[in-house]
Amino acid sequence: MSPQQGGFFVAIRRPLVITAALGCLASLGSTGIVTARLAGPAVVYWTYAPLTELLAVGLVLMVTRRGPQRLSAAVDAHFAGCAAVILLLLLIGVMLGSTRPDLAWALLTTAGVAMVLAGLAWSARIDYCYFRDFLRQTPRGALVRVLLLRIFVWPIVFGVFAVPGLTFRAMGDEFAGIVRELLG
Repeated sequence: MSPQQGGFFVAIRRPLVITAALGCLASLGSTGIVTARLAGPAVVYWTYAPLTELLAVGLVLMVTRRGPQRLSAAVDAHFAGCAAVILLLLLIGVMLGSTRPDLAWALLTTAGVAMVLAGLAWSARIDYCYFRDFLRQTPRGALVRVLLLRIFVWPIVFGVFAVPGLTFRAMGDEFAGIVRELLG
């Protein structure tokens, strides 16, 4: 089914791929190989991350969409921009599963941080181009929509994953702890 045909499957196919990639990341990171026994439950657990982004994208698109494209095609096009981040996550999973824990931690807290920052910047750039070019937003409008998506999605995904209590104060404390640990 092509994006122009639209429909529910078109809207959810890329989020499903992201969910599968996150499950594979969990399996790769823990054992160095992908097994259904490890990836399956991780897929179920990690469903909330692309679902959160899917809901946020849907909300932003309902308010800001311009042009003749269908909502499902617009959602599909947005999630096409996640390919770089999926590749990055899978590379991190392979690294975690194939190196000694002390070396994996050293790589993760040095080169891994740089890779994640580059991946996030690349992802933001792709989202900006998506809003500006695909949805025909002004440069300022595209920037606002990228920021709105990040404000909606990142605190929820990061909070569920890493922050007990999911409050802004707890997230700030967790982020400060991460920065302290990385800086040494």
